[in-house]
This record gives sequence, structure tokens and C-alpha cells, in this order.
Amino acid sequence: MDHERLRKLGSGLLAALLLLYIGYQVVNAGYQSVQTETAVYASLQDVVQADAFAVRQETAVMSQTAGVVSYRQGEGGKVAKGGVVAEIYRTAEDAAAQQELEKLDEEIETLQDLAAPGETYAANPDRLEEQVQQEFTTLLRQISEENFSELDAAGSALLKLLNQKQIVTGKTENFNARIQELQAQRSALAASAGQPVGTVTSPVSGYFTRAADGLESLVPYETVLDLTPDAVRQALQAQATPPDGAVGRVCSEFNWYLVCVVDADTALKLDRMANDGRRVSVSLPFASSEQIPAQVAAVNQEDRDSEAAVVLQCTYMNAELAAIRQETIQIQMAEYEGIRVSQKSIRFEDVTVTETGEDGETRERVVENVCGVYVMHGSEIEFVQIFPLFSSENYVICEVVDEYSGRWEELATSRSVELSDEVVVEGTDLYDGKVVK
Repeated sequence: MDHERLRKLGSGLLAALLLLYIGYQVVNAGYQSVQTETAVYASLQDVVQADAFAVRQETAVMSQTAGVVSYRQGEGGKVAKGGVVAEIYRTAEDAAAQQELEKLDEEIETLQDLAAPGETYAANPDRLEEQVQQEFTTLLRQISEENFSELDAAGSALLKLLNQKQIVTGKTENFNARIQELQAQRSALAASAGQPVGTVTSPVSGYFTRAADGLESLVPYETVLDLTPDAVRQALQAQATPPDGAVGRVCSEFNWYLVCVVDADTALKLDRMANDGRRVSVSLPFASSEQIPAQVAAVNQEDRDSEAAVVLQCTYMNAELAAIRQETIQIQMAEYEGIRVSQKSIRFEDVTVTETGEDGETRERVVENVCGVYVMHGSEIEFVQIFPLFSSENYVICEVVDEYSGRWEELATSRSVELSDEVVVEGTDLYDGKVVK
């Protein structure tokens, strides 16, 4: 009886030990002493955002006559000295009538051009259809980009092509009846519309905008390169107060500036770019869809550890840019492309390099504090050197290094990190050649 009980107890104990062993092997087979992350190719932009103030050589355009303003000069357009930028009307109705007369004149002129022999009758229907599609795409793009200042021009161009298509395809012979109708409307409107009581001319030549804000001379154009961070902040806090009688302003210099305040690290980068003659790209996400090139004209700071006033010189101009004053900007200092690895994977190790001298003798030397990462090589890990291009809080963009690269001769390890490498991001007691599961 006791013998049978002992036999059953022994069998149960043996089964328990067997299950324990099997469980250990299963767990051990799925366990890795290191955690890895796949190296991928990435592109990263080094961008800083700041509040900026636009400084131009500007002159306010003033009206000496009271009344309703009707603009003759387009937003952001070039105007000569003495050129008419606006007319003054006694009432809003007279001003509206004048604008309606201009629209009628434009439509009449367009239809008369279509009636004249020439390219209309020689136009290729297939080519004309392509032009219609192109203008339609342009119109949609202007709408999606909220570029409303260009909508009228894009719409007029599309309408002209559609009318031309009707003549070319034979759907209509001409627009004479429509022209007569528009001319009759114009004659009736002109007879009842009041005449302007005054005109406004530009005192200088340059780019015209209707956005007079009273801040035209807040930052003198001649002193812009000497601005301090405090002066920039004061300009950014200034309130726009359009002067009485102002109908717009004219920017008379080709060069204009964006000034902002940045931290010490960004100031150092921009100062280096200025010394190297490199340019930056500036985006104004709330004002324009375009990126504009700019030169770092000045980086003014009290010392290397303090914030700085940055002056960016621009030459590109359009209607949106002519109107801005205080705006949020994004400065793209550089774009980096390479292999991305985690910040957690970065290690600094001493590497022994074997070299062969001119005498044929092999010698070893130690290169200290080599920046690199550990990568899986079969069941072992291998330390490989990296050359960081850009570092963020979480990742590092590394230069792609191969035998054709200028970095190849600088390698202290057999190779550098490569695309799709399994890079060790977590692990202890790491060393070159360590076997891991």
C-alpha cells in the first residue's frame, strides 16, 4: 500500500518537473535579452516657428477729398509715381456704379475680341479643350489654397475659353446680340452714375496695397539691421491704427524684411548659415501658400547664450505678402535625408582599429568615444559607427555611408548603420560580438 502511494507520488512529481521544464524552454525561446527597432530611411526638416514683423520702405497714400473710395489699382500691383490708385465718389452708389461699369467694359472687350477673326477661328478644338481643363484646374487650386485675390483673373480666363469653345465648335456664330445688350446696359448706367469728385495718386513708385495700418514707420527701414529682441517684441505688440484719410500704402524698395525673436540654439544655427552665405525658406501658413526664399541679414544677441533678434531679407513680393504686417512664420533652415534610428540606441564606445603601416606591419590603435549603435548580426550584436546629421528628442538622422561616400575612410568600424538593420534600443551589458537570443 505504501509502495503504491510512493509510486504515484513520484510519478506526479516527475510530471510536474517535466511541465516546468517545458514551460521554461517555451518562455526562454521567446525571450530576447535585447529589444530592437528597424532602421528606416527618413527625411526631416529643421524648422522653427516664430512671430514676425514685416519691415518695408513704405509710404502711406492719403486722400485729401472726403467720400467713398473706389480703387483703380489692384492689390499688390506696381504703381508709378503720380499714378492713380483710387477715385473718390460722393456716395457709395456712385462708387458701385463705377465698378459695375468697369465689369461691363471688361466683358464687352472680351466678347469683341472673340468676334474678331484670328486665333479664335484657327484654334484647335482638342487643344482648346486642354486649355479649358488647365484653367479649370487653376481655378480649383486657387480656391483650395484660399488665394482669393487671383480668383477673378482665373474665372475670367476660364469664361473666355468657354466662349471661344462655343464659336470653334459651332454652337454659336457670334456674340453680337450679347454685346449690344451689354452696351445698352452700360449707356443707361453711365447716364445715371455720378462722376468722381477727386482722385488719389501715389507719391512714390512701388508695390501698392490697400492695407494701411499706421505702422509704416514704426520700425525705420534704415535701422532694421540693428534691431534688438526688445525692439522686435515692442513692434509685435503694437496695435494697427489706420490714419484718417489713408487709402493704402506703397512699398518702394525691392528688399524688405521679416524680423523675429528666436532662442540661443536657433540663433547659432542661423548665424552659421549667414556666415556660410546659405539661404532659408520661409512659410507664412496663415497668409500665403507659397514658400519664399530669404537671406539671414542679421542675428543680434547680447551674448551666445541669450535670445536673438533675427532679420531675414526677402525680395519676393505678391499681393498677400504686400499686405502682411504681424504674422506667424516658419523658418526652414535645412532638410536632412538619411537613416533614422532611435535616440535610445545611441552608444559611445572605444573601438580598436587594426592598421597596416608602410612597412607591412600591423598595428592596433584605440579610437575613443566612437558614436554608434548595436545591430543584430545573426545571433550576435555588432557595434557600427554612425555619423549624425540631425538629432531630435526621439530620433537621429544618420548619414548614409558606403564605399563611395566621403565618410568611408573615417569609419572606425567595419561598416555604418544600413537600411533595414535591426538596431538595439534596449539591452544591458552590450559589447561587440555578444550572443543574444
